[in-house]
Amino acid sequence: MPDKPDKKENFSLIIVGAGPAALTASIYASRYSLDHLVIGKAFGGQAFEAHKICNFPTEKDISGAELATKMKDHAQFLGAEFLLDEAIDIKRVHEKFSVAVKSGKKFTSEAILLATGTEHRRLNLPEENDFIGKGVSYCATCDAMFFRDKTVAVVGGSDSANTTSLYLAEIAKKVYQIYRQGELRGETEWINQIKRNKKIEVIYNTEVTGLAGELK
Repeated sequence: MPDKPDKKENFSLIIVGAGPAALTASIYASRYSLDHLVIGKAFGGQAFEAHKICNFPTEKDISGAELATKMKDHAQFLGAEFLLDEAIDIKRVHEKFSVAVKSGKKFTSEAILLATGTEHRRLNLPEENDFIGKGVSYCATCDAMFFRDKTVAVVGGSDSANTTSLYLAEIAKKVYQIYRQGELRGETEWINQIKRNKKIEVIYNTEVTGLAGELK
């Protein structure tokens, strides 16, 4: 089936986003016989980038890309239409909504469901995309077990980075926390725990400017 609608512009529902929440919404929309369109830049959202997912019910071990494909295939099997594009403008026009996408097309619907998810804050390094899922991760809860007994680095100095360092210290051999300022920020208790933890070494006044490694 094609990934874009053929000349059709009017739908009962438009779902903006293409991650797990959007695809689940699409499945429910189909089961309620709602004529709908799913608009998103990439299927699977952040899950697509995961090297392995081991905590999804029914899947003992599956790549993010494979799981995203299965979700999309399920939604498509039930009749969903997809458009790989980016919604850039949504307006209320009389009794309907008008959705404009980056490619220049416009669609209308009786209802809009926003399932845009979130995006990880990246370092914007030239090599970053090459190492996603191959050593670079944005979710310690998701991927920490892949770094068991290894030396890892955490970039940042506020609560998110601080709690990540403490969590990884329970699993990894050594944790370097790299922060561009002279002292950590956030909850005092987390900072005190980091200072007491012999497995964590904070490197202050330092910015990460590049990544290097072997791509396997």
